[in-house]
Formats: sequence, C-alpha cells, structure tokens
Amino acid sequence: MTKQENKKYYPLVELGVWELYLENINIKDLTNICYETQKKYKSIIKSNKGGYQSPSNIHNDPLLHPLVNRLNNEIQIHHNNPNIHIEGLWLNISSTTDFNVLHTHAREFHQIGQISGVLYIQTPLHSGDFMVNSPLDFNNSLNISPTAGKLLLFNKGLPHSVNSNISKDDRISIAFNCNI
Repeated sequence: MTKQENKKYYPLVELGVWELYLENINIKDLTNICYETQKKYKSIIKSNKGGYQSPSNIHNDPLLHPLVNRLNNEIQIHHNNPNIHIEGLWLNISSTTDFNVLHTHAREFHQIGQISGVLYIQTPLHSGDFMVNSPLDFNNSLNISPTAGKLLLFNKGLPHSVNSNISKDDRISIAFNCNI
C-alpha cells in the first residue's frame, strides 16, 4: 500500500498567464521615460515587425531603476520567492500596423520554468491584444487586451505574440525576463 505522504507530483511545465495591476504608478512619467529611452538607444529587431524595441539591458539605466525595483518587489511577492529578479528588460513602442510575431523567451531548455513579463504603459483602443498559444495545441489560444498598468507574468517557454496596433497612437510596453 502507498501512504498518502509518499505520493509526489512532478509538474513538467507550469502554463498560464498571471494578470496583475500595478497601483500607484505614474503612467505619464513612465511614458516620458520610455520616449527618453528611445532617444538614447538604437532599436533592435527581435520579434517586432516595425516599431521600436530597445536593447534588453536597459534595466541598468538609472532612469529605470525605480521601476525595476518595483517590478522585482511585485514579482517576488507574487511568486513568494525572494530570489527571483529581472535579468533583462526592454521597452517596445509600436505605432500603427506594428506587431510582434509568435515567439518565446526561453533560449535554452532549462529556462522553460522561468518567468517573463510585460507591463503596459500606453494602450490606446485597438492597439493590439497579447496572444498566448498553448505549446501543446496551437489552435488553443488566449487573447488579453492591454490596459495601462496591467502586468502580465508568464512562463518563458510560453509561445506568444502581439496583434497589430490598428490605432493611430503608440502602444508602449516594457517587457522583461526573470531569473531565479
């Protein structure tokens, strides 16, 4: 007979998206910081089709230290883990018709259990939903509408994309990867 205390469960991959709202953040100031940062750093191309994407090391920029500290604190509390922290952070400014193709943030297999996230700063109506696909069934997807102050946390290995911005104003988000 197997005793209850000898039973174990070994999850292979944790899937899903956590949605939180950051209270008491100054969206206007963050928007200005994003546009100032855009002037400092040349755009790179990763998953973005059009638009601006900063290098992924801007978490080291002193302008962003207060936000990085706040995000680290929120993530540590949410995941009940004081060791989790941001290891890379970049910003995205997507104008009309700009979008992000399907991709993951896991570069190596051991990163699949780690966390990525996105914080929405400026989100005009019809600026493009965040789409998550099941890695087991690409026909199974979830659309999440962006809202300023919304923080999404998800597994680095979760395939996701962002629909085209069909508004006339920029969609601004700050994305990041965490390490434990």
